[in-house]
Amino acid sequence: MARILSLDYGEKHIGIAISDALGILASSLKTLENKGKDFVSKEIKRICKEKDISKIVIGLPVSLSGKEEIQAKKVKEFAEFLKKEINIPIVFEDERLTSVMADKFLKEAKTKKRKVKEHELAAQIILQDYLDKNV
Repeated sequence: MARILSLDYGEKHIGIAISDALGILASSLKTLENKGKDFVSKEIKRICKEKDISKIVIGLPVSLSGKEEIQAKKVKEFAEFLKKEINIPIVFEDERLTSVMADKFLKEAKTKKRKVKEHELAAQIILQDYLDKNV
């Protein structure tokens, strides 16, 4: 079975996580500096090829009331661009509170570079939520 990639899209950093081959467990992969859509799509394309990715899950930031705000629109615009560049299905997963959970976990772990790692861990949480619901 091919793996699933997860993205926590941010204007400065993009957290990336990947599933195991069975699609059961999510692991953080890396944090990518957001140097523009072309750079990011090239890097994601490379990762997809190297890791045999069959699907991409992108965290969609919605407010606690369920409304899509400005950041959700930016994420959707990025996803549309990525769809044109990469021939892999893209789905969205509600990411409410994932960054808060990731930040709390990293504070407790007293991890250095917390802001950068936060996106990676958020991508892992988004993917694990998706896998738990869909596998």
